[in-house]
Amino acid sequence: CLAGRGLDPTLFDFSDLAFLIAAPRAADAGGALRTVRADLTVDPLPAGPWDVVLVRHYLLRDLFPVLAVALAPGGLLCACVATRRNLERHERPSARFLVEPGELADLGAGADLEVVRAVERWTGPGPDGRHEAVVVARRADPGDPPGGLPDSPP
Repeated sequence: CLAGRGLDPTLFDFSDLAFLIAAPRAADAGGALRTVRADLTVDPLPAGPWDVVLVRHYLLRDLFPVLAVALAPGGLLCACVATRRNLERHERPSARFLVEPGELADLGAGADLEVVRAVERWTGPGPDGRHEAVVVARRADPGDPPGGLPDSPP
């Protein structure tokens, strides 16, 4: 839980269930959780900049460039969304809420993001597994060396 790791997370959601699940988990981990009730299909994204934005099982394609711009320099956009292959095992979510192969990595394109990691995989065997695309992208920082991310330490 992010709250238990000394971070100051904010949950944006319109679901009462999300708040009922997340708040006790944050408290159990010893952290606080700020909540903002918002329907991002109609409400504006709460003001940033954000160090990390996590999108999990939610797809609103027009939102990704907005999220990318809301990141602080060097900030991370982490997203996990079911792919069209998920329909091989599940009727839901419907196709309009699923990404095509390779699509998730391109949704923040043009917003000064560099994809750090992109994976598409089944989460588990059998009927309960979901086929998901997972992407971690980083917003450029003016302090970065020319050509991209700083080199990793040896």
